[in-house]
Amino acid sequence: MTMCDHCGCREYAPIAELTAEHVTILGLAEALAAATDSSRPFPSNDRERLRALLISHARKEELGLYPLLIAQSEDEPGAYDHLEEEHRDVIQAIDSDRFDHRALYALQRHIEEEDEGLFTRSTFYFDGDTWDAMDAAHRLVESGSGSNGGAAQP
Repeated sequence: MTMCDHCGCREYAPIAELTAEHVTILGLAEALAAATDSSRPFPSNDRERLRALLISHARKEELGLYPLLIAQSEDEPGAYDHLEEEHRDVIQAIDSDRFDHRALYALQRHIEEEDEGLFTRSTFYFDGDTWDAMDAAHRLVESGSGSNGGAAQP
């Protein structure tokens, strides 16, 4: 999956970080789906790396991007609940050894919605303070302080 460059959103560090994580997530997810579809074993360290990255990534979006977009735009509260549910669905598919090509396609569509929609929208609604708040949410998650709350947990 190729990431876009049309809006310049990756010039903002928090979006560049999320985009880079999408690339890594997709690479690991493609390998897992191929292994699942062909009934081949998938290295447990790669499965755990994918799972941990997905959980951290989802928390960054759920603590930073989604609520900040709602606060800065005219989106209704809960506008991104479907994306949060999709985070949980992907993690559950990995945990239950059901991550196949259908799960991969759903993940690709999810990432496309974020890359092409939400990331682009952020460039129109966010200012310096908002970018700082999003960056702070990312650092909170990375420190382990933003891992509670149940979001993105199966």
